[in-house]
Amino acid sequence: MRAGLIGAPIFLALAVIGFVLKPTGGNNDINDVSYLIFAIGLVLCGAMLILALAAWLLGRAQRRKSRAP
Repeated sequence: MRAGLIGAPIFLALAVIGFVLKPTGGNNDINDVSYLIFAIGLVLCGAMLILALAAWLLGRAQRRKSRAP
């Protein structure tokens, strides 16, 4: 869970960097790397949040299982 909570803001910052680097008024958007950085940052940020959620749910299930008589 810690890896997901640490990784999510890092990859969100990567997405923000890609968004900031986006050129203004350029016609050749296909060869621009900033869109790729933005997309990769968003996808990996979402993956880290899903990883943290899955770890949290697994921890709750294991605690509930250990309390059962």
